[in-house]
Amino acid sequence: MNRIIHSLCLSSTCFFFFLFCSPNVIFGQFAFSKNDSICLDKSFNYFLPQGEERYLVSEKGNQSLTDPHGNHVVDLSKYDFLFFKKFRNGLTPIKEKAGKGYGYMNRDGRIMIPFQYQSASGFKSGYASVKINNKYGLIDTLGNFIIEPEYLSLSYFCNGVVIAKKDEKYGLIDLEEKQIVDYTLGKITTLNNGLFLEQVEEGVTLYHIDDPDKPMMTYQEINGFNKSLLRFKQNGKWGLMEMNGNIVLENVYDQIGYSKDGLAVVKDEQRKGAIDAKGNLVFPLEFQDLAILEYSVKAKKDGQYYLYNKDGELTLDQPFISIYGFGPCDLFLKAKLDDGYRVFYQDGSEVIPEITFTNVREISDKFLVAEKDSLWSFYSIESNKILGPYEKASRFYNGKAIVTKNDRQMLIDRQAKVLSFGYDKIKREGDLFLHKNNGKYGIAYDLPLEELPGKYEVVKHMFADYFIVGNPTKQGMVKYDQMIIPLEYDQIDYDRHRCDYIKLMNDRKFGFADIAGNILMEPQLLDVKHCWLGLLKVETETGIGILDKKMNFLIEPIYEDLEHYEDGEMCAVKKDGLWGFVDIDGEMVLNPKFNEVYPFTYNYNKAIVREGDHWYFIDKKGNKVSDQIYSKLRKGFGSKQMIVEQNGLVGVIDRNEKILFPLVFQSMDKSRGKWKVILEGHELMLDKNFNCVEGCEEKEELLKKYRIGN
Repeated sequence: MNRIIHSLCLSSTCFFFFLFCSPNVIFGQFAFSKNDSICLDKSFNYFLPQGEERYLVSEKGNQSLTDPHGNHVVDLSKYDFLFFKKFRNGLTPIKEKAGKGYGYMNRDGRIMIPFQYQSASGFKSGYASVKINNKYGLIDTLGNFIIEPEYLSLSYFCNGVVIAKKDEKYGLIDLEEKQIVDYTLGKITTLNNGLFLEQVEEGVTLYHIDDPDKPMMTYQEINGFNKSLLRFKQNGKWGLMEMNGNIVLENVYDQIGYSKDGLAVVKDEQRKGAIDAKGNLVFPLEFQDLAILEYSVKAKKDGQYYLYNKDGELTLDQPFISIYGFGPCDLFLKAKLDDGYRVFYQDGSEVIPEITFTNVREISDKFLVAEKDSLWSFYSIESNKILGPYEKASRFYNGKAIVTKNDRQMLIDRQAKVLSFGYDKIKREGDLFLHKNNGKYGIAYDLPLEELPGKYEVVKHMFADYFIVGNPTKQGMVKYDQMIIPLEYDQIDYDRHRCDYIKLMNDRKFGFADIAGNILMEPQLLDVKHCWLGLLKVETETGIGILDKKMNFLIEPIYEDLEHYEDGEMCAVKKDGLWGFVDIDGEMVLNPKFNEVYPFTYNYNKAIVREGDHWYFIDKKGNKVSDQIYSKLRKGFGSKQMIVEQNGLVGVIDRNEKILFPLVFQSMDKSRGKWKVILEGHELMLDKNFNCVEGCEEKEELLKKYRIGN
């Protein structure tokens, strides 16, 4: 197969029109989409559309936003990209990694609405839901409140309709807060095309916004399938229906996945297949495993993997032990045989024909890094060029790769020209290189590396061009090669994901510097326990307290222990063996009298406390919020579930004291991701959603009563 990039003109149109205007770019015999071609060209780990001509990318572990051509626009290193949502109305919610709240950023990286919210949704039709002081309101794109934050939950739906929650019930209001549907509904979730669901005892009921008082139908579960169909579950089986409720596919499957590029995985008992966008079976139910890839489908049958196109036709008749996506955006396939690996495009054509590799590492800068006969080489995927062999080889980065020859490491370019050579070790850290000779490290941006000889015996990369450096006894910090914290400390640590402080240690005492190297506090603390939202839980000779960003004590260090301000207002503190609560100024609000506490959080306005042998819920004034008292309480699966015992029976509640499963069991424990319970002397196994999975037969009627396995 010819592996040189082709241009296939469909008319008299020139090559350049094809390359920049066609949705596909041809590599060998395989056509990548324009976005995937950018991903390949830039060697991105992923290239995900975020709306309004912005893409979220990962490149060598760093996240950023780019334009449609892959050019970097916004560095996301100081933001928590896990909270990143798509751009709508020119804005997206964003959260600083070490910050306290959420704000909104525009497409160019400017913060348009300050960091001030406990949580924030994406915009929809010019409106977004935000949480402040534990209540939800609705803002416009300027940050003005359209609906004041007075609700337990609030979200804009469509056509001027807002879903609101008050007093544990949901209703519908308009933008002027006029009632459309009273607060009588269970939890509401939204679908496309004006449809929404209400959680009811039987499952979920479907409504349309044009007639919100008239329920359309009720099933165990309903959720999206594609733009025109919904999935529904009844009697434990899934089917498909139109938006108006007309059944397209009867409920016959144990599982139906979301439609991806016109295909969806279905499961019946232990076998998998795939259906098309209309519910027709394309892949029969005969596979042990099946996964829909970007351009193909891999499926496991009789213990072997096969590759198919999306019409269900076999593209590789040879079976493999395994098939994995790899390379930029997982655009290539690494297939394992008994004697090694072959590398394919997703249509089944080989990237490097007729070569079986011992090991395959990566594709970057359009070179495959692979091992054969105990030596590593670079194989061009756009020509017949091969660089190497070498004893070891890393991936290309900005046109440079680190290789080992004769036990010495060197840098080469894409023509195999040696740029710098003869080192014990060369290590890339972002755009910089660490190089080591005779036991000492140097740090270099540019080549040749020899112009910056090694100075330090210890070098640890922090972020960007910041490094911790030192010798076996003392450490300091440099920015590139400029010393900003002198070599005067026993140890220096930094965790950018938890707190933007540099931790300094001398004589087993702790202090802090900022990321610019300014000393905020010389080492004097006994311990640093935790960092949360920029606040530090620390221990001194007098006790445990909390420091703010200016190194002032918000809570004086006089306590045996404390729990952070998880709700931004109240902090649990321990004194003389008992727990109480102080406010954000350190003033005592609830005197210590509790043996154990689960403190207030952003999501829960109630704390759980134990006083003697009694567990109960309290509000921020210390009042009991219900008459329920539990003899035992412990965590279930996740932070929301609590296992409780009352009068010798066990069940599960959430942090708002809502019953998730009634108190009917004699015992209840977590076991390998499942619930192990005793019900009337019989041992059962339940999944995390309380569906019975083992030992159900003898208690079938009782299980139905409590809605397990229905």
